[in-house]
Amino acid sequence: MRNQKRITRLTFDCPSDLHLAIKMKALSENQSVKDYLIETLSKDICENQPHFLDKEEFKKTLPKFLEKHKRLMEGLASR
Repeated sequence: MRNQKRITRLTFDCPSDLHLAIKMKALSENQSVKDYLIETLSKDICENQPHFLDKEEFKKTLPKFLEKHKRLMEGLASR
């Protein structure tokens, strides 16, 4: 059991036409949708490493981010 990776379920809604395109793309590569998405997301993250902020950078960046994405934050808060 030591060598097993922790697994987290990811659930999201997407447009039906995008879902169909993903299914077709996965099928064309002889993969499940799950395996196709994991491979695609992993590749993107490896090629475009996320930038992690230290505590001070986070404190400076958060107010700008919240102002820039105010409508999104209000929408999320109202759910």
